[in-house]
Amino acid sequence: MLVAIAGALVIVVSLGVGVLFWPGARDDLDVEQLLVPDAVWLEVAPEVEIQKNERFDLPKDGGPIKIRRWTDSKTETAVRQEVFRSRNGNSARLRYYVEDPEPTYRGKFPSVTATDLSLSTADSAKSVCVHTEAADCWMIEYWLRYDRFLVKLILLRDDGLSERGLPASLLSGVEKYMSPQLD
Repeated sequence: MLVAIAGALVIVVSLGVGVLFWPGARDDLDVEQLLVPDAVWLEVAPEVEIQKNERFDLPKDGGPIKIRRWTDSKTETAVRQEVFRSRNGNSARLRYYVEDPEPTYRGKFPSVTATDLSLSTADSAKSVCVHTEAADCWMIEYWLRYDRFLVKLILLRDDGLSERGLPASLLSGVEKYMSPQLD
């Protein structure tokens, strides 16, 4: 009897691990393709003058995080997009909850708000705002999951940001760009 229970437990654990680590769809998609091009930013936020544009990779278990940064010294705005491909949708779902930025910011800053978002193409989405003393957001991070792809969009501005306006425009630009890339 004990051997049968142990055998059943091994099968259940093996199936769970297999589901978590089974390769997912879209292996053919180069993560670099999900970095939003300048033309999209300029279309949705023409008031931002891109003065510095960088692309680089950060190592991470399972593959590199592709990163692109834009800065506009005139408005003192910085935008950073990070894209990571998980092994599959289940692994991405787990990472989405484990790597949620909200608890980290709450531990470092006195005033943080977070909102779950409902976006047309993202499977999961959240907005995290780190407030200035003036109640605006000094930093906004959008944390998005598209099946097995995790995307961070981070906006910083010294004089504060409203969650509408520029951040909403940039988020809609990401959504508009990502949708056909992932079909």
